[in-house]
Amino acid sequence: MLKHNVIGACCGLMLLVAQVGYANETAEPEFSGSVNFGSNLSSGNTNTDNFDGSLDLSYLYQDWASTFTFKASQTKENGVLTSDYYEAYLRGSYDMIYHIYTVIQLGYRQDEFSGIYSENSYVLALGYHAFTDIPDFSVDIELGYGQRITDKVNSFKIDHDNGAHAALMGEYVFDGDNKVNVKISGEFGNDDDFLLREITWVHQLFHGLTVDFSHEERTITKPPVGKVPTDTKTSVLLGYSF
Repeated sequence: MLKHNVIGACCGLMLLVAQVGYANETAEPEFSGSVNFGSNLSSGNTNTDNFDGSLDLSYLYQDWASTFTFKASQTKENGVLTSDYYEAYLRGSYDMIYHIYTVIQLGYRQDEFSGIYSENSYVLALGYHAFTDIPDFSVDIELGYGQRITDKVNSFKIDHDNGAHAALMGEYVFDGDNKVNVKISGEFGNDDDFLLREITWVHQLFHGLTVDFSHEERTITKPPVGKVPTDTKTSVLLGYSF
């Protein structure tokens, strides 16, 4: 496992160094990001508290693009932790010719209550920008190779799943203050598969403030003993874009 982590870290470092070096040759790279938070508290017959948050950072310059995404959520009922989820992705892409691009993506997930102590993932893929002639609408299609290294709850071994990566990502901007993002992705291995379906509606309030409505479904086709395959989450988050 350590060997794979070192390889993944080196790939990520090489990608970032290459992009920074390329950007230094010219000026005016584009940097943007957003931070989103949501929480709720209840008391009385039941005492619960919930936290949900995310951070997105993007760096763009000509044909290069880098993004970093971090998500976290936690739920307690009567002081007992019942949900604890974290994920982080570092992604780099380079546009080539005829709307084709290459992708390197490093990922980490932790979801003990769904049976995942920790999971590292690595993806190498080719993508295609579709419908580039339609304003305010974009669709990206990706196919490639991926690997997931998973330490599951109640398992005495580390799972190494090598297989195909496939993703469909779309964005539609309307009314200037609203956009919808849809992502469907899958990591198909020789042991079990991981599927993600997510839809998010982002509404711009004022001065960079936003409200996000999202629904996410995560499926492990062969979950640990005693766990169900699919987890769902619906969130309402307030955010700030910069």
